[in-house]
Amino acid sequence: MGTTTLTFPKKGRYGGQACEARYVFEKASGYSYTLLSRQIHKETTEIFGLIGASLFIPGIMITVYLGILRLFGGIGLANRPLLFLGILLMVFGIQTFSVGL
Repeated sequence: MGTTTLTFPKKGRYGGQACEARYVFEKASGYSYTLLSRQIHKETTEIFGLIGASLFIPGIMITVYLGILRLFGGIGLANRPLLFLGILLMVFGIQTFSVGL
C-alpha cells in the first residue's frame, strides 16, 4: 500500500500574507496554548494553594498551642507526637503550596 502526496494550490490571504495551512495552525495553536496554560496555571494555583493552606494552618495552630503549653504551663515537649504532627503539617503545607506556584 503506497502513500500519495496531495498538493493544494495556495489561494486566499491571511493578514496580508500568503495563507498556508501550517502557518494558520501554528498561529492558532500558539494562541490556544497561551490561553489554556494561563487557565491551567490559575486553577492549579487555586487548588494547591487551598490544599497547602488547609495543611499549614492546623500545623501552626498545633505548634502554637504546644508552645503556649510549654511557656506558660511548664509542660515538656519531649516525646510529644502532637509536636511532630504540627511540624509535619506545616512542612507539607508549604511544599504543597509551592508546587502550585
